[in-house]
Amino acid sequence: MSKSTTRAAADIADEALELLESTREQLDMLASLLRAIYRATPAVIATLGNNSRSGALDAQHLAGLGEQSAVEWSEHLEQQTEQLKGQLDAAGGEA
Repeated sequence: MSKSTTRAAADIADEALELLESTREQLDMLASLLRAIYRATPAVIATLGNNSRSGALDAQHLAGLGEQSAVEWSEHLEQQTEQLKGQLDAAGGEA
């Protein structure tokens, strides 16, 4: 590979790593939002009549599932990012 091709490949790899890292940050923010909804739900449920409680309980359950999923994806992306950085470093690129 020519020097300019190698540099272009390294730039693409760096941009891909930045995308992974920013996606992970967005997932962390989503998890925080869902955690806040989950924690606020009991106070909301206390103010509702029996007919509305089921929906609020469903929302709380879904917020909990969403938070768990966002955290798991964030952790997965973090692991993948670290692996890719290691592979890029081993190949002589910059991370």
